[in-house]
Amino acid sequence: MGITISELARRAGVFASKIREIIRALNLQVPMVPSNPHSSRMRYAITPEFEKKILAHLNQQTTKRAKKNHLFHPSFDVALYQTFLVGGEEKLRLKTDRKERVGFELKNGYFIPYVQAIRTLDIEPLYRIHRKKSEGQNGFTDIAVPIGKKAFYEILDFLYSNCGVENFNADIVGDQLVASVRNAEYRTIQTNDDTLKLLQQYIINGKLEMRNDHWIFGRTEKSVQVHMKPEDYLLFKQAAQDDKLSFKNWIENALAEKANEIRNRE
Repeated sequence: MGITISELARRAGVFASKIREIIRALNLQVPMVPSNPHSSRMRYAITPEFEKKILAHLNQQTTKRAKKNHLFHPSFDVALYQTFLVGGEEKLRLKTDRKERVGFELKNGYFIPYVQAIRTLDIEPLYRIHRKKSEGQNGFTDIAVPIGKKAFYEILDFLYSNCGVENFNADIVGDQLVASVRNAEYRTIQTNDDTLKLLQQYIINGKLEMRNDHWIFGRTEKSVQVHMKPEDYLLFKQAAQDDKLSFKNWIENALAEKANEIRNRE
């Protein structure tokens, strides 16, 4: 019939809540079956096909998170791939050459280091890359974008201009940009539904929405405290033992089943 969420979580070495999060993120129509032949309770039945998709997504999420913004060069106060205007018209992106020098590649193929460009060219940044650092710690929203795609540059422009280098860590890992944005509200510098949809495609952990002139990065799940009668606790705990689940996983499964039941009614 398919393994349970808890079984897959044990194999993958993660919490069951992480597997449920991925199921929702990928919008997988995982079937539900009785938890055992003598029970009316239902559970998810993860087939090998769905297991493969879930584990592939989980592997993406386990990409090593950057500890700082490696794209920012504090000595020059610029960021890699940042967009500049030359002569008020031509747009150029800051890059590095084979010698790891920071600068611009001109149309004729000539690479000019940043310090030399300041002296000889009329250059100015297209946008600010600094924003006030978000206070508090509400986790991160992780983004992974393949290098070379148009989305790579659009997402970087968005992060620089809307969040600022103070509010996201980033690095180039293999053939992709890996960025972790502090979960917070950022006043919109640009308001574009296409940008929102683009970013949402490359989010591998967390979520993003736009509301009241703010970009809002946040968690995909909420943690709440639940109070119950002692006799109810013992009843649920025994049911969890019967299903060979931890009390926490049993409660999470019960809530997920209830949510699925409500969605089906709607």
